[in-house]
Amino acid sequence: MRIQGLRIAGFKSFCHPTSFTFQHNGVTIVVGPNGCGKSNVVDSIRWVLGEQRAKQLRGGSMEDVIFAGSAYQKPLGMAEVTLTFTNPAGDTLPKYREYSEIEITRRLYRSGESQYLINKTPVRLLDIRELFMDTGVGGGTGYSIIQQGKIEEMINARPEERRNFIDDAAGIVKFRLKRQSAEKRLDETRQNLLRVDDVLQELDRQEEGLKDQVEQARLYLKLREDIRKAEFQLILYRWNQAKQREEDAKSRIAITEATQTEEQLTKQTRVTELETLGLEITLSGEKLAATRNEMFLVDKELQDAESQRQLISQGIQNSDERIQQLIDDNQQLEEAQNELKLEATEDQLEMESLQKNYQLFAAALQKLESDRLQENEALASQNNLLRDLQQSLLQTHTKLTNATNQQNFVIERLEQQQTRLIELREQHVQAQHHVQEARQKLSRSSGRTSVLEEEQEQLHEELKDLRLEHDEQQEVLEERRNQLKSLLSEFQKLQSRLNSLREIQERYEDFSDSVQQLLRYFQQHPAEKEKIGFLGIFADFAFLNTENPKILAPILENILDWVILSSIQDIPKLEKLCQEQNFSRLEILTLDRLPPLNEISSSSPITDKLIQCKPPLQEWGNRWFQQITFAEENESIFEEALDKWQSNAGSRAWVSSAGTYLPAFGGIKCGRPAKASFGFLQRQQEIELLQSKTLVEEDRIQVLEEGLESLEEESQERELEIQDLLDRLHEIQLDLTRLQQEQEHNQREVFRTEESLKMIEQDGIRLNTEQERLENQKLEIQLEFTHQEERRQHLENEVAAQQEQIQIQQQNLNEVSEEHTRLRLQITESTEQIRNIKGNLERNQRNQSEIESRRQRILEALELAKSKSQEGQLRIKELDTLMPTLLKKRLGLDEKIKMDTKIYEQKNQLHSDLTKRLQEVQKVLENLLQQIHQQRIEQTEHRLQREQLEEQLSDQWDFDPESNLSEALAEIDETSLVNGLRKQRQQLEAIGNVNLAAPAEYDLLMERLEFLQSQSSDLTQAAEDLEKTIREINIESRRRFKEMFEKVNNQFGALFSQLFGGGEARMVLTESEDVLESGIEIFAQPSGKKLQNLNLLSGGEKALTAISLVFAIFLIKPSPFCVLDEVDAPLDDANVIRFNQLIRRLTTNSQFVVITHNKKTMEIGDALYGVTMDEPGVSKTVSVRFEEADRLSA
Repeated sequence: MRIQGLRIAGFKSFCHPTSFTFQHNGVTIVVGPNGCGKSNVVDSIRWVLGEQRAKQLRGGSMEDVIFAGSAYQKPLGMAEVTLTFTNPAGDTLPKYREYSEIEITRRLYRSGESQYLINKTPVRLLDIRELFMDTGVGGGTGYSIIQQGKIEEMINARPEERRNFIDDAAGIVKFRLKRQSAEKRLDETRQNLLRVDDVLQELDRQEEGLKDQVEQARLYLKLREDIRKAEFQLILYRWNQAKQREEDAKSRIAITEATQTEEQLTKQTRVTELETLGLEITLSGEKLAATRNEMFLVDKELQDAESQRQLISQGIQNSDERIQQLIDDNQQLEEAQNELKLEATEDQLEMESLQKNYQLFAAALQKLESDRLQENEALASQNNLLRDLQQSLLQTHTKLTNATNQQNFVIERLEQQQTRLIELREQHVQAQHHVQEARQKLSRSSGRTSVLEEEQEQLHEELKDLRLEHDEQQEVLEERRNQLKSLLSEFQKLQSRLNSLREIQERYEDFSDSVQQLLRYFQQHPAEKEKIGFLGIFADFAFLNTENPKILAPILENILDWVILSSIQDIPKLEKLCQEQNFSRLEILTLDRLPPLNEISSSSPITDKLIQCKPPLQEWGNRWFQQITFAEENESIFEEALDKWQSNAGSRAWVSSAGTYLPAFGGIKCGRPAKASFGFLQRQQEIELLQSKTLVEEDRIQVLEEGLESLEEESQERELEIQDLLDRLHEIQLDLTRLQQEQEHNQREVFRTEESLKMIEQDGIRLNTEQERLENQKLEIQLEFTHQEERRQHLENEVAAQQEQIQIQQQNLNEVSEEHTRLRLQITESTEQIRNIKGNLERNQRNQSEIESRRQRILEALELAKSKSQEGQLRIKELDTLMPTLLKKRLGLDEKIKMDTKIYEQKNQLHSDLTKRLQEVQKVLENLLQQIHQQRIEQTEHRLQREQLEEQLSDQWDFDPESNLSEALAEIDETSLVNGLRKQRQQLEAIGNVNLAAPAEYDLLMERLEFLQSQSSDLTQAAEDLEKTIREINIESRRRFKEMFEKVNNQFGALFSQLFGGGEARMVLTESEDVLESGIEIFAQPSGKKLQNLNLLSGGEKALTAISLVFAIFLIKPSPFCVLDEVDAPLDDANVIRFNQLIRRLTTNSQFVVITHNKKTMEIGDALYGVTMDEPGVSKTVSVRFEEADRLSA
C-alpha cells in the first residue's frame, strides 16, 4: 500500500484546492522558503489519518486548521483533505482488499461537525484507525511521520514513551486495545455480579414475606365474597324503593302540565295582537326612513354642486397663472438661442486661423527631421571608432593586471615558502616534545587504572547491600498494596450493596399498590408534592434501634405505608388526585393533628429502645409511641404488664419482646407479621449501617494510602541511590575504557610523530628547489609589465582626442533636436485647440436644438391651459342654474318627515302597553315551568338511582330485577341484612391492607430468582473467560515485543555505527516485573567519545541517533510510507550524504516524502514540489518530475 495522491482544500494556508502526486517507491521532495506552508502538508497527512490533538497540528483548537482568511481572501467554512492509496496487493483489511485504490477523506466544518469517509462512504474514526493499525502509521505511536521537534522529543522522552515505537512495529497495539477493552468488561462483569448477588439476597428475604401474604389474601377473598352477596340483597331492595318514588313523581308532573297548557293559549292570543301591531309600526318606520333618505340625497346634491363650483373657480385661476409663466419662459429661451448663434460664428473664425498655422509648423518640422538624421549618422561613426580604441585599451589593462597578479603571486609564494621552512623547524622540535609527553601519559594512565578498579570493587559491595535493603522494602510495599487492594475490594462490595439497597428502597416494592402508584406519580410530577402538601410515607421517617425488629411488627405492619400530609386541609387535594388518577385506597396522617400527650409510664416506652421518628414526624411519633410500653422477655414482667393493661384499658398499649401486641382497643395480636413492607425499615437500618461502615472504610483506605505513599517515596529514594551507584559504576567503566583507549592512542602518537620527523626533512629539501624557480619567474614578469605600460599610455591619448570630436558632434545634434521638439509641441498645441473648438461647435448646435424643442412644448402647453379655462367658466354657469331647484325640493321633504314621525310614535306607545300584558302571562307560565322542572328533577333522581342500582345489579351480578323482582324480594329482611353486612365489613377492616396479587407476585418472584441465579452463573463464567483472554493476550504481546526488541536493537547498533562512521549504541529495558510495562533506555557512544547521557550529545548527534532508531524499525518492519519534515536540518554535509544514502536504501520497501532546505537532500528526489506564497497567506505549489525533465532535455 503506497500513497498515490494528496488533495488539500481549505486546510490551514491551502485556501484553494491543491493536489500532490507521490512516487510509488521513490522520494518526493517538498521545498520552499520559511513560513510558506511546507509543514502544513505534513499536518494535513497527520490530520486525515485521524489526529485528534490540536497541539500536534500546531494549533490551539481543531478549528484552527480551517483557512482563516488573508488580506485578499475571505475565511472558509470547511477544511477537507483526501489521501489516496494504491492497494495492488490487497494487504489491507478484508473488506477493502478488492479495491485497487483506497481514498480516505476527512472534513471539518466551522460549526464543529466532522466527517470521515473511505472511498466516499461515511465511516467512523475507529474504522480509519483500524485500517492503519500496526503499520507504523498510527496516531500517537506511529513512526512513519517525523516532524520538526519530533527528534528532540524522541531523545527527551521518558523510557515508557519510547517503547511506543517498538509496540507499533511489533504489532501489539491492537492487542493492548483488546486487553484494555477486556479489562474494562471484566470490571463491569464483576460489578454486575456483585449487584446480582445483592438482589438475590433481597429476593430471598421477600420470598419469606410473600408466603404469609398469600395466606392472608385467601381469608380476605372469602370475607369479600360474603359481603358481596349481602350487598346484592340490599341493592335490590333499594332499587324497588326508587322505582315506586319515580312513579309518584310522574303523576304530579301530569297535573302541572295541564295547567300550563291553559296559560299557554292565553299567551298565544296576546302574541298575535302584538305581532299585528308590530307589522304596522315596521311599515311606518320604513316609510319615514325612505323620506329621510330622499332628503339626504337632496342635501348631498347641494353640497356637491357648491364644491364643484369652488374647485372650478380655483382651476381657472391656476390656468391664468400658468399661461403667464409659459409666456415668460418662451421669451427667455429665445434670448438664449440668439446668444448661442453668435458664439458659433466666433468659434468658426478662430478654427480657420489655427488650421493655417498648423500647415506652416508641419513644413518646418519636415526639414528639421532630415537635418537630425544626418547628424545622427555622423555621431554613430565617431562612436564606433571610440569603441575600437577603448577595446584595445581594455586588453592592455588586462595584460597589465595579469602581470601584476603573477608578480604578486610569486612574491607571496616566496614568502609562504620562507614561512613554511620556519614552521618545519618548529614542528621538528614539537614532534620530539610530543614523543616525550606521550610516554609520560602512558605511565600516568596505568596508575589511574589501578585506582578506578579498586573503587569499582568497593561500589559493587555497596550496591549489593542497597539492593538487599530495597528488596525488603519492596516486600513490605507489596504487602501494603495487597492490604489496600483488599480494603478497596471490600469498600466496593459495601458501596455496591448500598447502591442496590437504595435502588430497592426507591421502588417501594414492599408497599401496597396504591402507595406505589402515588409515589410513582410524584416521581414523575415532583412539583405536585408541594401543592398537595405531601411529605412522604411513615416508613420514610421511622428508624429502628433494635437488632430484633420483629418485636415491633404487630405495631408497624399497618402504619408503615401511611401517607404523611402537612395539614388536614391538604386531604381534599389528595382526594381529588386519587379520583383523577384512579388510585386505590390510601391511609392518611396529618401533622397538625397530634396524638394526645400522656404521662410517660414508669415502664419503658418503645421510643427509648426500639424505634425513633425523624423530623418532621418526630413530635407526632414520640407522642404516638409513648402510648405503647415495652415489656421484657421475663414472664413475670409480662404478666405484670398484662395486669396493668387490663386495669388501664383505653389509655395505654403494650408490646412484648416476643412480638405480642396489646392495643388500647381491639384484639390482641401475636405471631410473625403478615406484611412484607416491614422489610423497608430493615433495609433502611442496613443502609445507615452500611453508610457508617463506608465512612470507616474510607478513613482506613486514606490512612493506608498515605502510609503506602510514604513507603513508595522511601523505595524511590533507595532506587535513586541504587541508580546513582549504577551511574557511578557506569562512569568508572567508561573511564577505564577511556584510559585503555588513551594508552592505545599514545602509542599510536609516538609512531605518528616519528614518521612526521622524516616527512619534515623531505619537505625542507623540496621547498629550497621551489624557491629558486620562483625567483627566475619574477624577472620575466617584470619585463612584460614594462612593455604593456608603454602601449597603455599611447592608447589613452588617442581615446581622449576621439572623445573631444564626439562631444562637438553631440552638441550640434542637441541643437537640432531642441528645435525639432519645439515645433512638435506647437503642432500638438494647435491640434488640441482645433479639437476643442470643434467640440464647442457641436455642443452649441445641440443646445440650440434643445432650446427649440423646449419652446415648442411651451407653446403647446399654452394652448391647452387656455382651453381648460374656457371649459371651467361654462360649468360654473350650469351650477348657478341648478342650486335654486334643489333648495325648493328640500323644504317639501322636511314637512313630510314631521307628519310621518308623529304617526310612528303613537303606534309605538300602543305596542308598549300590549307587551306589558304579555309579560304578566309569561310570569305565570314560568312559575308553572319551574314547578314542572323541579318535579322532573325529582323523577330523574329517582330514575337515575334506579338505573344506577339496576346497572350495578347487571354489571356485578348479571341480574335483571324486572323479571325476578317478586321472587327475589320474598326473603329480604333489611334490618338483619344491614347489621350482618356491618359485622362482615368490620372483620374485613380488621385484616388490614392485603396484597391480592401476592400469589402472582410469588410466582414472578420465583421466576426472577431462577433467572438471576442463572445470570450469576453466566457472569461468573464470563469473568473467567475474560481473565483467560487477558492472560493469552499478555503472553502473545510479550513474545512479539521481545522478538521485535532484539531485532530492532541489533539493527539500531549497526545503523548507528554506519551513520557515525564508528561508535556504538544500544537499547536497554528498564527494570520491571512485566516486560509490557518496562521502558526503554538508549545508550549512545559516538566514535572517539566516552559513553554518555543522550542530553549531552550535540543537535546533529541527537538527530542521527533518532534517525538510526527510526530507520532500524523501518528495516525490520517497513511502513507503507515515511514523511520527514526537516529532519536533516541539524546535520552537516558529511552526515547529510550518509542520511541520503540510507533513504535511497530504504526506498526499495517504502515510500518517502521529505521536506528540506538542504540542496544535497534535494538531489536524491524523484519529484520536487515547491511551496510558495505569491499571495500573502495563501500557499500554492509548483512541481518537477526529474525523469520527465531529463527526457525532455535529452
